[in-house]
Amino acid sequence: MEKFKKLFLVFVLALLFIPCVKAEEIKTYDTLLTSEPTNVEYRKDNMKAEDDLNLTGNYNSSTFFAGNSVYDATNVDGISFVAGNDVNINGNYEYGFVAGNIVDVKGKYQKDVFVFGNMVSFSNEFSVAKDMYLFGATVTLNGNIGRNLFVAADKLVLENVTINGDVNVSASSITFGDNVLVNGTFKYNEDAYLSNMEKASISTILTYEIEDDFKEVNRFAAYQDFLLSVVGLILLGVIIYALCPSAFEKLKEKTNNYTFVEGLKDSAAGILTLIGYPIFMLMLLFTVICIPISIIGLILYGIAIYMTTLFVGYLVGDLLFRKAIGKEVSGYYSIIIGVLIVKILKLIPFIGGFISFIVLCLGLGLIVKLLFSKKNKEVASDVNIIEAEVKEKKTTKKVKKEEK
Repeated sequence: MEKFKKLFLVFVLALLFIPCVKAEEIKTYDTLLTSEPTNVEYRKDNMKAEDDLNLTGNYNSSTFFAGNSVYDATNVDGISFVAGNDVNINGNYEYGFVAGNIVDVKGKYQKDVFVFGNMVSFSNEFSVAKDMYLFGATVTLNGNIGRNLFVAADKLVLENVTINGDVNVSASSITFGDNVLVNGTFKYNEDAYLSNMEKASISTILTYEIEDDFKEVNRFAAYQDFLLSVVGLILLGVIIYALCPSAFEKLKEKTNNYTFVEGLKDSAAGILTLIGYPIFMLMLLFTVICIPISIIGLILYGIAIYMTTLFVGYLVGDLLFRKAIGKEVSGYYSIIIGVLIVKILKLIPFIGGFISFIVLCLGLGLIVKLLFSKKNKEVASDVNIIEAEVKEKKTTKKVKKEEK
């Protein structure tokens, strides 16, 4: 197991330093890199997590930046991961992944971009050459989209935007401003409230709906699934806590003074695990000797993903009782209340998917922290024992010399 952890850690760290395209290609979309590739100075600090980040410069590998307030004006020849409370994007990237509470995007993406947020806005300078996937509560979209757009939002505002492919929208309300051009099919849910759609230039308009009878059956099935999933997860958590309370106590100890930045760091580790771990397991699958390891590893990966809600729920419940109420309670209560809160938050329309993603990343990060913290603790303990033995030997020698 220890060898596997080492291999996995090396693989995850290696992901950050693997360039996705040749350096010459960045010149096609980054006006700042006009000199020859040999003259471009690339930065190496491509992973940062601080309260406030103001980022500039060129990177020839994927980056991950997280903080409470993040301003990113970098040029990334790879995948750009940015997460924070207040996020401002104003750089040039190959691929993009952005998550935050308040998100403002002016950047340019050579390929695809994924954006998750509560209040999300795109300026006229924004552009993406291929597809965009957008999830948010209130979304204001400007700019240029080279291919297809997928949106799930509560309120969507389109203005000064050109979309050269198809649009698929799920929203409560859709508002059209000036200069809206869709060169493909615009498909939206029939119960959405539309405003000023006649102002837009759209090639084809389609709607979709769900039959009332199917809605009732689907709603009942959803309630049933929700109840069963909550009860099953709480029961599993209670059993695990009864058998191995030390795991939860260790998590409680490490999150006693939990901060927003620490949460972002754990989420960053979770995202790297979410992406890197299955790739590594699939690579092992192509080797003859490591096929059993790969299969077992993928099974454990699925179990870890399922357990993320349990660990995050315990963390939420524990922090709620200790910080908000000021009481120390049994871990059983933290599991029951916390899991219930997290599961209910996931049901919130439009932002439930974003919350689920945060829980997934944070939960995986907490699991990674628990796995590696045990090793660090054992190493520290061994070091203390060795130091104590050395100190005792020196004392013994000193006493013998004094007796002589």
